[in-house]
Amino acid sequence: MFLPVGSNLPYFRFPVICFCWLALASLIFFGLSMHELEGLRTGELTSWQTTMTYAMAIVPAEDNPYWKFFSYQLFHASAMHLLSNMWYLIVFGWILENALGSAGFLLLSLLGGAFAVMPEFIFQADRSLPIVGASGSVAVMMGAAMAMFPRAKIRLLFLLIPLPNTPASFFVPLRYLIYFWLLMQASGLAMHVWLEPKPVAYATHLAGFGFGLLVGLGIYLYRFRKRNFFDVDLSGRELRDFYRSCESLKAQKFEEAGRLIRKISEANPWLVQLQFQLTELALKFEQKELAEQVWRTSLPAILAFKKAREADSILRTFLTEFGELPRLELQERVRLDEILSKARYPKLEGSRQA
Repeated sequence: MFLPVGSNLPYFRFPVICFCWLALASLIFFGLSMHELEGLRTGELTSWQTTMTYAMAIVPAEDNPYWKFFSYQLFHASAMHLLSNMWYLIVFGWILENALGSAGFLLLSLLGGAFAVMPEFIFQADRSLPIVGASGSVAVMMGAAMAMFPRAKIRLLFLLIPLPNTPASFFVPLRYLIYFWLLMQASGLAMHVWLEPKPVAYATHLAGFGFGLLVGLGIYLYRFRKRNFFDVDLSGRELRDFYRSCESLKAQKFEEAGRLIRKISEANPWLVQLQFQLTELALKFEQKELAEQVWRTSLPAILAFKKAREADSILRTFLTEFGELPRLELQERVRLDEILSKARYPKLEGSRQA
């Protein structure tokens, strides 16, 4: 069993909306829906149409007032349905509420969940069946998280009972987990349409994911870059050290920040994107010596992998901040000029030779 239990992203705030959603959905199910299910079983209730769950659900065959597109997200058809949705809501919702804030997260989730259910009016085989559950909203969260944090990792629980010398959990890139999930949803929808209809809202899942992906991509491109939000390929102690260094820089504790950044940089010399982020962080706070040290650490990887875009961005930022480029050996300068020219970047002037 591989169960997601967290991510490598730091949490700056308690996810109030996530746990309120969990509490409300659980209260509705255990306080109302379970009683209704028992009433159907014993004959006290004659049909689904007489239940409150049905009244709050989306029913494709009926006219659905606008508020049903929100209320259906809080009701669930079974305990397992509730458990699975709430588990993934906490894992992915925590990431997004931490990044967007409670109001932004709630708005994205509810509107995305309302949009996600619309394809069911086309793909639902039995249009009289009620549609309930937060899975559309969770799919929105998954799509947004993938777009906003493309290098994030998810911690998967491998063993419920730890064994000696065996890790109980491990990290996998978030995108790999999403790829597997998308494959399952797409194949499920294909089987639903062409082979045997099933009471699973595959179209809702895919539509919600697409909605979240587009919105998340927009946030990533236009908002988070301005806020200098970092999505780093780190986990565990190194991730904590990275965010400690950010806090130290903001508090102008430059010596402590420099020690942490150098430590991370030296431990990951071939992660070019990480080195690029570390250099940008040092440049932002005008730490010239630190930026140059990280640059020297990353230079072999930049030259080996011919990372022209990253090299051009770092060098131009360095030139803008300090009026000169970092020190370069003659051979390094020649190699960089060759890489940049092949990628059609303009030649840089002002470098210092060591």
